[in-house]
Parts: sequence; structure tokens; C-alpha cells
Amino acid sequence: MTKAFYSVLFFCILSSSIGASPLTVFANNHATNDCIAHIEQHVPPGTILLSLKNCDLQDSDIPAVILFLQAHPKITWLEVSTNNLTDKSAEYLLQVPKIRGLGLSNNRLSDQGVRLLATLPMLKDLYLNNNQVGDNGAIALAKSSSLTNLELNSNQITAVGAAALAGNNNQLVSLTLNDNRLQDAGAIALSKNKRLTELHLSHNQIGDAGAKALATLPSLVFLTLNNNQIGDSGAQALATLPNLISLELKNNQIGDASAISFANAKHPAMRALNLSDNRISDVGAVALAHSHLELLGAGNFIGDQGAAALAQSEIQFLDLQNNKITDVGVAALARDVHYLRSLNLDSNKVTAIGAISLANAQLEYLRRISLNSNNIGDDGAIALAKLHSPFLSFILHLDNNNIGDSGAIALAGNSDIVDLDLNYNQIKDPGAFALAKASLESLNITYNHISPLGLKALEESKTIGSLHDEGNDGLVN
Repeated sequence: MTKAFYSVLFFCILSSSIGASPLTVFANNHATNDCIAHIEQHVPPGTILLSLKNCDLQDSDIPAVILFLQAHPKITWLEVSTNNLTDKSAEYLLQVPKIRGLGLSNNRLSDQGVRLLATLPMLKDLYLNNNQVGDNGAIALAKSSSLTNLELNSNQITAVGAAALAGNNNQLVSLTLNDNRLQDAGAIALSKNKRLTELHLSHNQIGDAGAKALATLPSLVFLTLNNNQIGDSGAQALATLPNLISLELKNNQIGDASAISFANAKHPAMRALNLSDNRISDVGAVALAHSHLELLGAGNFIGDQGAAALAQSEIQFLDLQNNKITDVGVAALARDVHYLRSLNLDSNKVTAIGAISLANAQLEYLRRISLNSNNIGDDGAIALAKLHSPFLSFILHLDNNNIGDSGAIALAGNSDIVDLDLNYNQIKDPGAFALAKASLESLNITYNHISPLGLKALEESKTIGSLHDEGNDGLVN
């Protein structure tokens, strides 16, 4: 230990002999960090957590943290993510072998420090996202006899480290390795760990070979493979996993054949399937509409036929942004989807006609409507301003829709709307004055044409909770 640490320890022993708190003495004499000086305030009531996240901690602050933990043995979770800690802090943390949960993400720990952390005998949950951990660190962690949950996003781990984690740890059930360098070889290596129930491997250049290997893990319940290179053959293999509850395959190379396979898999456990930003067309959407899955299908090639098919399902949360849906598809959704709670149709081809269809629909559960980057105009906004429910309040996102003052004035008159986004429209002072009188929990109205006078009315409003109004150019009204 350093001379400074023993100095602190001496002060603590001395203070305890005269009845003062060790922490108080240290804080009064040594602590310049505000979080350390008020460390007791960083224990949420009724928890076993000390949370010092984003406190600008240095390695030299950690001895005080150790002393506090030693004085409070019931605290077994430490969160010190987003600070300036290095391997030296890992050395200090060996003084608290009781630690069960440790958050060290967004620091500067390397394999050397990770080797030390791997020896903590009771550590079950470890978060080391965005550090400098490589294969040697992964190999050390694989030897831990206690770890059950490990997160290593955004590090430098390859198939070598993945193989170690797969082969040397019989306790690990949840592993997160997003944004590393695994490739197919890493996924194939991980497929040898038959205990894993939760696995997150997004952004790792994994293709069909890796996906097929992971499909041999029947224990998997949650699997995330976003932003990889998986095609239909890999996705179809994953469709055979019997116990999956959630599968995320956003931004791969998946088409209708895979969508049909998922629809036909008939796995009662699976509830959530994310196929956003793939190559799904109406054919795939029609197949999925007959499944029991909650579908995320944004960024595909789904049109009105697919929307009409999905309207026949019991989907509650439907995300179809950035597809090819027109007013015809919106009319089908408005007519037939009875259980819908949230609808996202951003960046489609919806006009005022589609907005009118939604406004006139009998959707008793619908609370959130997002139509950003369409072209509903004032007529569409005026129609949506008639939304009413005796039980629900509405969240309405209408950015970039060519809405002017008449649309804004109409929306301001609906007290059932509590969260309203009107960014990038054509609203000027008359609309701003009306909205300033509305009862809104949140209003986003950036990049319109509101003058300083209109902005003043909004900013002085007593009925708007959260307001964002930057970027207005104050064009003459």
C-alpha cells in the first residue's frame, strides 16, 4: 500500500478512538472530491449500493471508498463507472473481498487490473464496458469461480478471449461482448458454453457460420446480434432455438425467408423479435402477422399489404418507421388494430388522410403516436387534435411534418395531449402563444420560425413542464 493510504488509515484509527467517524476525519482532512466528502449521500435509501458514478474520481480517491465500505459491511455493490480509474484502483479494491457487484465501465483499466479483479472471491456481477480489456483480461476473468454476469462491451476481445470465457467458467450465465472483435470464430467458441442463458454480441462481424453455431445453445433465453452480417441461413438456424424469449437481429442481411421461419417456429416462449433495418417486405410481414410476436420492423420494405396484415394481429407495440407505408396502410391499422398501445410510423408516406384515419379510429388503448418526417400538414394536426380518451393521456410526435400555426393552435387546445414534439415545422408566434397556454408535461419545438417574443411566452409559461425551443430563427410573421 502507499504511504498516503497508511496515513489515511492512521487518521481513521485515531478518529475511532476519540469517537469521530473515520469518514468524517478523512473528508475533513484529505478529501477534495465532492462525492468523497459527502459519500454517505451516495447510498440510495434501503439499498446495498454505493453509487459514485461520474464523480471525477481518481485512483487516489479509492482508499477513502475502501474505508467507507469496510465500515459499512452491508454494502456489497459498488458503482464507480465513468471516472478516471486505472489498474491501481483494482489493486485497492482487493481490500474489500465481500464485493458482489462492481461497476467500472468507462474507465481506463487494462488486462493487468482485470487480473486482480478476477481474484475477488465473492464477485458475481462485473461491468467493464469501454475500458482497455483484451484477451488476457478475458482469460483471467474466465478463471473466476464466482462470476455469473459479465459485461465487456467496447473492449479489444477476440475469439481467443471468447474461447477462454466459454471453456473455463462454469458459473457464467450472462455475457455481454458487444462491439469487440469476435467474428464467426468467437461466436463458434462461445457456442461451447452450454450454461449461457443471456448473450449479447452486437457489432462483432458475425455471419451465418457464427449464428448457426449459436443456434446449438438451447439454454439461451435472451440473444442480441444487432449490427452483424447474418443472412437468411443464419437467421433460420436461430429460429430453431426452443427457449428464446427475446431475439434482436437489427441491421443484418435478413429477408422474407427468415421472417417466414420465425413465424412458423411456434415457440411459445418468444415474445420479442427485432428485425429492424433488414430486408423484410410485405411477404415477411404477412407471415409474421400470424405469429404471437411483438415485432420491431423499422427500416425494411414493408408497405400497405404488410401493414394491413399486421393490423389483424394482437400486437400492442408496433414500430414500422422508415418503411413504405401510405395512407392506405394507415387506414388498415386504424381500422383493425384494437390492442395497439404504441404506433411508430416515422419516415413513411403518411399525409393528412392517414392522420385523419388515426384520429377517427376506435383505439381505446393507443397512447403513443409517432409520425415524424411524414407530411400530415395542418389538416393532419387539426385532425389529431381531436384525439380524446377518458382514461389515457397522449404522447404525440410530429416532427418535420410541415405543420404551421393553425395546426399548433389546434393541438394546444387538447388537454389530453401531455407530451408533444413539433420540431422542424413551420410554426411562428401565433402557434407559440397558443402552446404557451397548453398544459403539457413536455414540449419540443426546436427549429421553427418563432421570434424572441414567442419564445419568451413559451419560456415563461406556467403550464409547460419541460421545454426545448432552441434553433428558432424568428422570421417575420
